[in-house]
Amino acid sequence: TESGKITASLSSLGGDMTINGGEGDVILTVDESISFFLEFLTERGSFTSDIFEKKYDKRQGDAADMYNGAENLLRIYTTGGSLTIVK
Repeated sequence: TESGKITASLSSLGGDMTINGGEGDVILTVDESISFFLEFLTERGSFTSDIFEKKYDKRQGDAADMYNGAENLLRIYTTGGSLTIVK
């Protein structure tokens, strides 16, 4: 999307996935059994999540972390949108 918000629930990943959020925020709800390596890149957005061992509340910048191992790569790119991941 170029400017709209993306809201999704993920219960599994069958392979690597890329989400391009543009100026819109990305809000993900993930199942406890899912496994992925997160790569979040943004120019002006922020990242908030409490599902990882390290708590994220970054007002600016990128993030990378594993959730339940790293079976698949979950890439999320935004220009100005923020990312929130919750259970």
